[in-house]
Amino acid sequence: MSANLLPHIAERVFNTPLLIHPGKLDAILFGLQSRLGVPASSPEPWMFTSDAGEPKMPGYWVLDGGVARIDVFGVLSHHGRVQANSSYVLGYQDIARRLEAAAADDAVQRRVLVFETPGGEASGVFDLADYVRSQRDSEKPIDAILADYAFSAGYLIAAAARRVYITQSGQSGSIGVVFRHVDMSGALEKEGLKVTQLYTGKRKVDGNPFGPLEKEAQAKYEASIWQLHNMFVDSVAASRGISAKVLNDTESDIFNAEQSIQLGLVDELATPDNVIELLRSEIKAGAQRQSPRETSMSTEAKPQGDVQATAPAPVTISAEAHAAAIAKARTDERERCGLIVGCEEAGTRAEMAAYLAFETDMSAEQAVKMLGKAPTAQSQAAAQSGTGFEQAMDALGNPDVGAGAPGADADSPQAIQSLWAVALGTRQ
Repeated sequence: MSANLLPHIAERVFNTPLLIHPGKLDAILFGLQSRLGVPASSPEPWMFTSDAGEPKMPGYWVLDGGVARIDVFGVLSHHGRVQANSSYVLGYQDIARRLEAAAADDAVQRRVLVFETPGGEASGVFDLADYVRSQRDSEKPIDAILADYAFSAGYLIAAAARRVYITQSGQSGSIGVVFRHVDMSGALEKEGLKVTQLYTGKRKVDGNPFGPLEKEAQAKYEASIWQLHNMFVDSVAASRGISAKVLNDTESDIFNAEQSIQLGLVDELATPDNVIELLRSEIKAGAQRQSPRETSMSTEAKPQGDVQATAPAPVTISAEAHAAAIAKARTDERERCGLIVGCEEAGTRAEMAAYLAFETDMSAEQAVKMLGKAPTAQSQAAAQSGTGFEQAMDALGNPDVGAGAPGADADSPQAIQSLWAVALGTRQ
């Protein structure tokens, strides 16, 4: 691979939230210091199971008995397939296409994902996890086996399967988000280079590598990664039936097979061959084995005969009630913003306070708590060195950060946020 493709790969790992094991990210970044070399080969069927089966396009193997095996191998990305030093980068869309092709194959009755991945990009992984979860009750359900590990984005996908197995030496976890920014200004100065940027809008070049990460941009990125973290936790909680508190308490750690079972991250020990034999037996028996997480629907009362579902009557609201609701929303939003930007904790964190107040729908209590634990202006120098920022992030809680899409309604909370921003001089 030519070195001139380095920027194309670098943009996938810098200044973007990643759902990847930090150790693998460090290895990738180390590899990016020099030119990219010999591409790695894609996984072959005999790497994971003793039964190679029949290869089918676009990349799955049909084993005797009607089991399709799809390998999830290497670093994961929204779009594939990039090959770099010691890393095979597989796209979420490639995985989805393979699963859908196997579902349409008359020779396939069951699908199993075999994982060995440190995770990867955040973009695209939630859609794939939703698809896998939607297939639990399908005619060709999806199971997962961690052989030997699935971290971060990899685990997010595996958790959505009907059942999740792990080898005795396997590992799971790393339920968290990582973000890296590189400051190239020192290196450029040594080379006698100076970069001049022309741009419109003060946020246009946030996170650029030609200088340190600005405080306001850092606050924005911090809020963004916490939003993704909460999405991650919510997805795994829905997939595995584990409380958000338990998942947050893992502190993005990784766990061996026994710990993974105890935490409920996986169901039981097995090898890939064991899982394939189990699925073959299930196909022969003509029945699906229930997941340990599934509730017993057969014990619940079911309606007899043909029952016509009746849609609920539409709810109407008077013009007076509508006006009162708008007025209350306006008052509540003003109060929320005022509590955030006017709190004592915002005194040395004005940029972050403004962002939390006007660009998110975080509650005042959550925002004040986050501000109290975030770096102050005086600690920014330490934060830029890396250690201060990491310590601050470790100390943060897990607020429920919302996206808050802008609205066209002048009476909407988003419009009111904009008015507050203009009044306080935090927007141009």
